[in-house]
Amino acid sequence: MVDSDVKPGRLASLARVAAAVRTEGLTKDYGSGRGVFDLDLEACEGEILGFLGPNGAGKSTTMRLLLGLARPTSGRAEVLGHDVTATGSPPAGVSAIWPATSSSTTSSRARRCWPTSRV
Repeated sequence: MVDSDVKPGRLASLARVAAAVRTEGLTKDYGSGRGVFDLDLEACEGEILGFLGPNGAGKSTTMRLLLGLARPTSGRAEVLGHDVTATGSPPAGVSAIWPATSSSTTSSRARRCWPTSRV
């Protein structure tokens, strides 16, 4: 596939490519305009993806949703073909290193999900 074959925002056109991470309309609404709203994202195997943005932009919330550490208000997310919004957990073999500055609630839940991983 050539990069020019991919149309931004058109997840359906990427169906023939195995996505490592895919979200469709992913939303986590904390109220007062805070959270992640209607996120469509696709990262294929071998791609490198980074999150940039100011505090409160939804970077950590998106990662929590992808790792099954938070439940979305609506939408869906898949990691390696595994629907993390339906199961509330990442597929076997997926782990994360969470910064020490994360909330203790998130860190303790991550330890339960991945007891042998560093969180």
